[in-house]
Amino acid sequence: MVLAASVALLLRANHRATSLARRRLELIAGVTHELNTPIAAMSAAADNLADGVVQDPKKVAQYGALIRAEGDRLRRLVAQTLELSSLESGAQAFVLASVDLEELADAAVVAAHHSAPELEVELDVPEDLPAIAADRDAIERVVVNLLVNAAKYAGGKAILSAKREGQRIRIAVSDQGPGIPRGERAEITEPFRRGSHASTQAKGSGLGLHLVQRLLKRHASELELESRTSEEAKAASDVGATPETGSTFSFAIGIWSPTQPPHDGARPTP
Repeated sequence: MVLAASVALLLRANHRATSLARRRLELIAGVTHELNTPIAAMSAAADNLADGVVQDPKKVAQYGALIRAEGDRLRRLVAQTLELSSLESGAQAFVLASVDLEELADAAVVAAHHSAPELEVELDVPEDLPAIAADRDAIERVVVNLLVNAAKYAGGKAILSAKREGQRIRIAVSDQGPGIPRGERAEITEPFRRGSHASTQAKGSGLGLHLVQRLLKRHASELELESRTSEEAKAASDVGATPETGSTFSFAIGIWSPTQPPHDGARPTP
């Protein structure tokens, strides 16, 4: 019995190690592929500028803007890859603290504007909501990623809301974009998985929602999705429902309590 149990544990450990190694290789392959696009765009624009192919001031400014945009994209990809690596290894420490929702929402909107200047956000965060128990920086990155995602795929408009559900607060980012087809929803948080609208509407790292999911798991939460495509909106209108397309990403976080026990590497602080 002892030998059988030992063999079972070894097999399980080996399977886990193999699975982790495979995920790392897939991540490396995906990152390498994603790096090619911004590097190629920056290289081509820089060559044209250096060789004097483009001399008109307006065109020069456009090429400069392209290099800057692709550089920002490259920076986000590298930053998100490093953060995922830190989460995988367990090196990233989380500290639970009291996080005020209004301050969180305001800070997230400001930060999201750096990546999506065109973003318009409607806030629906009641003043009387209690604070949540979260790692301040991590939960802000979650909200920022969701806002930037809405800006990319939904025309730059989003609603950031929060409401109480028992002893938890549900935070949601909603948009009126084209919606996510039902067949794509289950894998939307997988690395480098983009919706079918991504090729024409957005340029991203392909890691944003995956990073969101990983950060939420460290908070004993998970990302939830409700979405309606044009086909589903039409079907809804046929039965009298509001015929609107769009998606809502949401998650629930526990209300702050100084006596709340930590979870998964996080610890509460006064």
